[in-house]
Formats: sequence, C-alpha cells, structure tokens
Amino acid sequence: MVTIKVFQKFQNNIKWISLTKKRIQKTLTVNRDIEKSYEWLFLYSVTLFESYLEEIFLLLLKQRLKWTRSSGVLLNKDFTLKSTLSNKRIKEFILWEKPWEYLDWIPYSKTSDRAKKYLKDWNPFMLTSDDLKILNQIVQLRNYIAHKSKESKDKLESSLWFKILSVKHLLNKIHSGTYSYFDFYVNNIWKFAHDIQKNLVESK
Repeated sequence: MVTIKVFQKFQNNIKWISLTKKRIQKTLTVNRDIEKSYEWLFLYSVTLFESYLEEIFLLLLKQRLKWTRSSGVLLNKDFTLKSTLSNKRIKEFILWEKPWEYLDWIPYSKTSDRAKKYLKDWNPFMLTSDDLKILNQIVQLRNYIAHKSKESKDKLESSLWFKILSVKHLLNKIHSGTYSYFDFYVNNIWKFAHDIQKNLVESK
C-alpha cells in the first residue's frame, strides 16, 4: 500500500524532531536559543502533519478520479481532467471554483469537509472529539507563535483553559509525569497520522 510509505516517511521525521529536542537540551545553554529552537521544531511538526494530510488525500482522490474517468462518471461537469493525473492537476480540480485560494488542511474542518465532498461515504480522516480538541490547541499555539498577538494568545488560552506566560512556558510545562506539553503535542500529531493510516488499512 502506497500510503504506508507516506506514513513511514512522516513517522521518521517525527522521530527526528524528538531526537533533535534531546540534543538541544544537551547542547544549548542560552534560554532564548532553546526557546526559538523549540518553536521551530513545533512548527515543523505541524507542517509535517499538513504535508501528510495533503499527500494522503491526493493519493486517495487520484484513485477515485481514475475510477470515475474509466467508468464515465463526472465528478464535476465544468472541470475536464486531462490524461495525466498529476498532483498539480488534482489540486486545480479541488480549487476549480476558487483558484486564487491556497490548498491548506488546517483548521482540520477543511480536511474533513474536503473528504466529505470528494471521498463521499468513505472518510479515513475521522478523528475523535478529544483528538479534535487537542488539535485545536496545536493550531492555536501555531497561530500564536506565528503572530504573537493578543487575539491569538486569547484564543490559545481559551482552548487550554489556563493562562500562559509565554510559548516557552507552555512547551516546557509538565503535562503529566515528566511529559511536557511539547512532547504531548508532537506525540499527538504522530497519533493523528497513525489513526488515519489505521483507518486506511482497516478499510481495505
């Protein structure tokens, strides 16, 4: 199955993030350097997840488009697919009504809505309500790191139900045992992708 290769690549990158965090703890001594390194690693983990979602979705949609084309079924009468189903062409298909938009996958509702529209009654991207709450925290933290605005901080604190002093304070804060929020979020990003891959395997 092609999707397992995509997941394995994603998983190896997540492992690299965890190992890099440990190296940072051992080698860096300046607090600001550590803080910025943690921020970059966190943002990178979110980017990896978005890339994983896109790669999996395009693979699944490509399979569906091949079937509809061979069976004579048109998903969209106003959009004609050329013979080559490249990722670029599939993205154009998805964005045909709003070609000026960027094909993003977070907030996660964009991925869910896209799956309902194009994959119909089969949606391997389903996450539990608890997972979606954690993912919302991850998204709000990403936004706060990117914008550092009062509005983005308020939204983050609202999703957490507690106040934070800084990004460093949150990422180093103990979630449970010796498990920091950084570890909690990165491990959950891995879990989301793992659950999606599990859904794909079980649906075969």
